[in-house]
Amino acid sequence: MSSSPLRALAYATALLILQACGGGRGDVPSTAVDPVPTVTVNAPGGLSPSPWRIDGTPSVDGLVYTFQRTLANERTVLVINYGTTASTASVAGLPASAVLTRKFPAGAADAAADAYGTATFTVPAQSMSVFAVRS
Repeated sequence: MSSSPLRALAYATALLILQACGGGRGDVPSTAVDPVPTVTVNAPGGLSPSPWRIDGTPSVDGLVYTFQRTLANERTVLVINYGTTASTASVAGLPASAVLTRKFPAGAADAAADAYGTATFTVPAQSMSVFAVRS
């Protein structure tokens, strides 16, 4: 792991997101840099499993990690770029011609899936992006 504060922040954020999605060792792709430790989250009134689920197969392309998560009818795409330069990321398995509205970081460009359900977009260096998916 690099000593870069941004890289450490991105890594910690990724761990928290995976845990919030019900992550554990079984949900992490074998290409992940480090295994994710199992963490128990205490919710008010006791333990509460996460209602989120990870859809499809998380993808790692170089230093860019992408995955989709779903809760009821809400689908979100999360992208983490560990690299020191901006990268192009692709996400497959989306609804055809879906619109991806970037929720984080605020003000960044949105994206759209093509007729085959694949979206391609740029992710800034050492950053995380979150997209809400609309069919």
